Amino acid sequence: MTIPNKVKKIAIKEAMKSQHRFKLGAVIYKKGNILNSGFNHANKTHPKSNVPFRTIHAELSSCLGLTRMQLKDASIYVHRVRRDGKVGLAKPCRYCQALLDEVGITDINYSSYSDNVLTQPLQTKH
Repeated sequence: MTIPNKVKKIAIKEAMKSQHRFKLGAVIYKKGNILNSGFNHANKTHPKSNVPFRTIHAELSSCLGLTRMQLKDASIYVHRVRRDGKVGLAKPCRYCQALLDEVGITDINYSSYSDNVLTQPLQTKH
């Protein structure tokens, strides 16, 4: 799948804000419009987090502040920047996949080691 350049650039910029050893940025977009972006936070949590770790993942961070109506049928792109500055695999964990399905996001797109974009369509319940 081809991700718009502006989405990729924002995801990379968000990833670089992270203080976590795994730098991930995420962008939620729909019909060419960027709705929100976020990055993973170390040693921080949120009441809406379904993750058992003391972190806010980039996927949740990018969902915060959006309504379910805004998230319904949207897409997300998650990008990882490795310590050496290269692109890494950014496949969302099972908790984030469940969250994205629950809020109605229909396509999960994420970076891979070869700088290709991988896509995982979701079967939403909504």
